[in-house]
This record gives sequence, C-alpha cells and structure tokens, in this order.
Amino acid sequence: MDVGEYYGIFSCMLAARTWNTVVSGMKRTPYSQNEMQELRNSVSMYLTDISSILNRVPRQLLLILKTNDLLRGIDHQLETSKTSRSFVTMSKCCAEAVAKEELKTCRTWCERFMVYGRWSVDSARIALYQVSVQDFSVSTEVLASVATNLVSLFAISMLFGIC
Repeated sequence: MDVGEYYGIFSCMLAARTWNTVVSGMKRTPYSQNEMQELRNSVSMYLTDISSILNRVPRQLLLILKTNDLLRGIDHQLETSKTSRSFVTMSKCCAEAVAKEELKTCRTWCERFMVYGRWSVDSARIALYQVSVQDFSVSTEVLASVATNLVSLFAISMLFGIC
C-alpha cells in the first residue's frame, strides 16, 4: 500500500488507538479517557501525514476503512463495542460483494465454481473468526454455516486434487 514510513500512524488509524496501546497490546489495555484525549491531540499533530496516507491507499480500502469507522462509532453510541458483530457483518458483506463482482466476469462453470469456492472459504474464515473471538452470540446458524463452508472447501479441494 506504499505507507512504509507511516506504518505506525497507519496502525493507529486502523485500530483507532494510540501507538503505545497498539504496541503494548490492545486487548490488554482498556480504552480510557486519557487515551481518547491523547488520540485527539495526535490527530491534529499528524494531520498532514494522515492525509498523505489516505492519498496512497486504494479507494476500495478507503471505503472499507470509512465503513469500519462508522460502524465503530455506531457500536460506541449503542455501547456494543465489546462485541465483534458489526465487524463480522461487514466482513460477510464485503466477501459477498467481491464474489458477486467476480461472478460477473466468469465465462465458464469452472470459473464460477472457483469463485463460489473462494466465497465459501472466506465465509468459513469469517465464521471461524467469530467463534475464535468467543462472541457468545454465536448461534447454531453460524455453526451450521461453518460446517457447510468447511464441507464445501473439502469438496472443492477433493475435486481439484488439492488434498
């Protein structure tokens, strides 16, 4: 993405946390009023660097970053920021959008099959992430989705001799 020298600022932008928190581990450091104030001060101090980073990032990623920022704001307002539900939902929508866009250019059934296979793998990864972060709102529907996607992945790998 060509943000090499700005990796620290970019990390802070993605996490919406201070550099000290990113380095020390975000899960171990609770979000505090002091950190919020430090973050606000840093934004004004590094505004030109932030603008430079945003000019280097692909537009599609900018859309995802903005959507993530808006979801984080909504989660904060609703006081649901401890769960990963909105992130998981956004990830599912992104995976579906990518698959649908790729399907538009497919000419053969084999190409379509590969797109559906990648979509299944992406969906399984998202569902496994949801289970791994121990989001206890995971329903039997999510677990069934994981199982279905893993079976699809196995079938695709068997068909193409990957296993």
